Amino acid sequence: MTPTTASGYTEVQVGSDSLHHSSVLHMSDSFNIDQVLSSHCWQVLKIPVVHAAMQQFKAVMKITSIWIGSVEIPPEYWNQILSMSSTESVINIGPATDVLELRVFARREGAFAINLGLISPGGHTSSGIVRFQIEEPILRLLTRNGHTVDFGTVVHKASSSAQVMLVNGGSANLNLSLEIISDSDLFSFSEDKAEKTTQFVIPGCAKTSVQGEGIMKELKIWAITNTINKKHVEPCVYTGQLEIKLGAKDSKVVLGKVQIILRVCFSGLVMKPSNMLEFTCGEGKKCSQRLEITCEGNQPLDVEASMETNTKGTFIFDKKFKVFPGVSKFLAIEFVSRPGYTGNDSSNLNLKMLPGGISYKVEIRTKVLSKQQESIFATNASPGLKLGLLAAEESIDRFPVDANKNLMNWFAVAVGEQEAQQISLRNYYNFPVTLNVMIRDTDEFYLKEATESDTNTMLSFKPHETKTCAVVYRPKTTKPVKGKLVLKPANIKIGGKIFKASITLQGHPGAAAIKLIDLKSTDEAKFFLDIDQEPPVSRQFKIENSGTATGFVKIVCLETMSHSEDSSVTISPSEFLLKSGDSKLIYLTFGAEYTSLEANLAIFCGTELVRHVYTRARKLPGSVRLSGSRALLGLDFTKPIGDGDDQDNITFTGDITFEDASHFYNKSQKLQVRVSLKEKQADFHSLGVEETMSASRLETTAMAAIGNVKNKWDQLTASPPTPDCSTISRILHILPQNLSLTAGTESIVKIINKSSDTLHWDLNWPAEMLDCSPPAGQLARGGQAIILVSAKADAAVGAQGWRGRVEVFSEQTVDYINVVMKPKTVNIKCLLEASPSVLDFGLVSQGNNEKKVLSLTNKSQEAMVQWKAFPNGSDIFELSQYAGILNPTQTVNLAVSFKPAHAGPVSAVVDIISQIVKGSLKEGGESQYLTTSVEMKGVAVAPIQLEGQNNVVKVKSVAAAEAGTINPKLKEPATVSVPVNGGPKQVDESRQQRQAKAVLSLESDSISFGSVPVGRSQISKVTVKNKTGQSQMIYLSLEPGSPFIIIHDKVEMKSQSFSKIPVYFRPTCSGRFGAHLKISSDTGWSTLATLHGTGVIAEETAALNV
Repeated sequence: MTPTTASGYTEVQVGSDSLHHSSVLHMSDSFNIDQVLSSHCWQVLKIPVVHAAMQQFKAVMKITSIWIGSVEIPPEYWNQILSMSSTESVINIGPATDVLELRVFARREGAFAINLGLISPGGHTSSGIVRFQIEEPILRLLTRNGHTVDFGTVVHKASSSAQVMLVNGGSANLNLSLEIISDSDLFSFSEDKAEKTTQFVIPGCAKTSVQGEGIMKELKIWAITNTINKKHVEPCVYTGQLEIKLGAKDSKVVLGKVQIILRVCFSGLVMKPSNMLEFTCGEGKKCSQRLEITCEGNQPLDVEASMETNTKGTFIFDKKFKVFPGVSKFLAIEFVSRPGYTGNDSSNLNLKMLPGGISYKVEIRTKVLSKQQESIFATNASPGLKLGLLAAEESIDRFPVDANKNLMNWFAVAVGEQEAQQISLRNYYNFPVTLNVMIRDTDEFYLKEATESDTNTMLSFKPHETKTCAVVYRPKTTKPVKGKLVLKPANIKIGGKIFKASITLQGHPGAAAIKLIDLKSTDEAKFFLDIDQEPPVSRQFKIENSGTATGFVKIVCLETMSHSEDSSVTISPSEFLLKSGDSKLIYLTFGAEYTSLEANLAIFCGTELVRHVYTRARKLPGSVRLSGSRALLGLDFTKPIGDGDDQDNITFTGDITFEDASHFYNKSQKLQVRVSLKEKQADFHSLGVEETMSASRLETTAMAAIGNVKNKWDQLTASPPTPDCSTISRILHILPQNLSLTAGTESIVKIINKSSDTLHWDLNWPAEMLDCSPPAGQLARGGQAIILVSAKADAAVGAQGWRGRVEVFSEQTVDYINVVMKPKTVNIKCLLEASPSVLDFGLVSQGNNEKKVLSLTNKSQEAMVQWKAFPNGSDIFELSQYAGILNPTQTVNLAVSFKPAHAGPVSAVVDIISQIVKGSLKEGGESQYLTTSVEMKGVAVAPIQLEGQNNVVKVKSVAAAEAGTINPKLKEPATVSVPVNGGPKQVDESRQQRQAKAVLSLESDSISFGSVPVGRSQISKVTVKNKTGQSQMIYLSLEPGSPFIIIHDKVEMKSQSFSKIPVYFRPTCSGRFGAHLKISSDTGWSTLATLHGTGVIAEETAALNV
């Protein structure tokens, strides 16, 4: 028996010394180190101990076992995973010793556990398990360009710094050592001296940190160019390396190296005269001098000039100017003396060179003469000539303005109409540029900024400024035209000559106008066709081209387009070319096997020329972002349409750009035709006559049946009895049973016959809100049927949505499909934030009441929000509050209880609708907001069974044993003591645990994809663990028709390993989706993983023309 003291410390007596001997060393039987530690560096584990020694004594510390997760590591592999200073050592214990230090070096991440034993003098022993978490270092190095530490260009004898940021994205503290590897002292961590190494610790993130956050350490690296003794005529490039190591300076774990680049330019200023300027003038007069400044080197320099205060007068000069290599700059300095101030004075003219910040000083001496002195020394004045500067003409070596296009094409523009395109122009230089813009060679193009009669305009650009210019094409004839957009700079020359640039303009007039004849329509793109007959039936309608160019037409049926072998709907012809003024009859045929009451046709049409250009533009570089659209429904519009002769007449061989692919989307349209069919009438057949029992036997049998009824029908009314469906087991399995739709969307539901006989089923639904297809059917034993549930586009849905049911009638049972219809809005936002979004109760014993907390937060900063919760699915989950009002940014905590009555997994979804309280905002009008959904799940397990005679634990629930593989624990001792009335009894569980672990299992059987925008993909991974002693072949299968996709249908897994299998979720419409992923092995093991996700409409999604 192993006694346990009140303090939580376990002691096992081995020798015969007293249990309370002063030199006995105690430690906790289980100690957790809360701090997360980093791998690949030495860490010190501090383990608390208790003793009562008054003097120093020696003890033995020994490590007996090491686990990672739930797997015990053999001793021969310890050094490959976790190295220690020593597995067995003698330690000195003093009176003040309260912790033991153990140095470890982990080579991989994971949850570690060490079984540590202590032997005190006299043979007393104490043992315990030390648990700690190791993670891989997550370090990001941020620089200005993302890959090097680049100082740019630095002037000689100037110092410059480059900023570097190190971000610790993990939870462990990182002890880092940084070293600059260079042959010289040019680079340093200090501005004052050469310091090439530094060391610091970056703390880890808190457990509550959001993914992607980290702790940042800012660091500066200095470039000290004073250490360069030799000057060069041309700029020189100097390099070095920044090495980042994990641990101390002598650590050999190098996380990475980053190159350091510095470009040194040997430039400076030379003044003539270099030391002094002298100004002499009379009282109240002015005089001027010129200072010649030249630039040595090959880089232009910016100069900032400033003057110290002078009491005799004021100096006037340029405060900022630029000096070019090889060109002298004459700085004109004018001195204006103050009246009443005479005598001599001196001050300094400071010139600061940029870049570099190097300062130069020139002494300025002033001598102000009185009026009497001035008259004595004055000479006879003579007339003079004042000089000035003409407006300078800049001389450059390239065109000063860049454009984002060198060719502009217009396609499918009708005669008399106009279309504008934008071109962006950017000033390349750091001085102002004036540009004359004009149209040449045609009068069908003109600038939007100018008038149609004046095709010229002038654009002024500031340094590095970007402007847009709109060019308008208005065709006057049906012939293609070419023109030029001419750009001519003003006061700028190249090699002393005036120059210009031009951009080609091409216009191709004529557009197709496709119209549907004899069809009812609500707007220009939606049409209706009512057929008052049952399939098989055929109808026809006419399509006409009233435009001036050939058009293309492509027709598909949305219900059958994904099944190429489906011939229930025939469209003839389905694609063709239509010349100007022509028309064509379209024959639409529905076969007898078509069971739906409606069909939806999508008619794509437009000008054939833009489709041909689109086919060519898709092959050009840069056209990937313009080569696809969800509005095209996955159809290929690059294949030829019509005969070869028709294609030759429309072929365009001119120059195009990849941006010309956008003409196809702008100049084409998609027309929708909704076809309504008459409901197929049921067929009634005569029944055959068979011989039956005699009247007396029939009466006896009927009375016996009535006597067996539970209520005995003592008080029968005129209505016939209904079967008691509550006691009949469900024979239909519905997946999914809860649907979330918006107006105009649809979802697929699968029903499965679980009975042993063939059964008939029939649907009943609210016709004003929903459509279901097919309405009835027959299922064989184990058969499946697919039902399409559609929300009507014109359904009247309020701001809070609509809830209803689809009733599924079968033999003796009625099942339901719960439907939630959300309001359809363009800009929908969510007012509430629920945390967590998935509330997992884990394993709960049957009959117990487990509680968790759900937090609701009002995301609005200024509005009060009213909310209401609607549970869908199981009623085992209960909320402490189902409605309320939240102030701006307020958070409320709701208690959620889970009290299972039966064993097995249970899941449900709680939809929380919200609305802004009227009067809490100044703006009027109602808005619609997204529903917040929270998934709740848990597993109910049967309680532990006890034998009544010997009070020994016999068996555990099967669910609890399986849960051990999902949530593994550290290895337990070989025996378990259960204190009961009959005394402690030991049960050997080692064999049972080894058998429970040697199985195939899933890390999680519920995979959530969250909210994914329609048309985009989200990837999650299903982790399968193989803890058996042999390799396994794993087979995967997914239910057809769901938006979940798997790439691999079988995976080979080695013994004692795990595999992460990717699953894609790509919703095609909004709503909640679910499916089951079946996972099995060739040894007969099989399980299911539940997949669930929600498709949402992104706010930035805009309706396209197509």
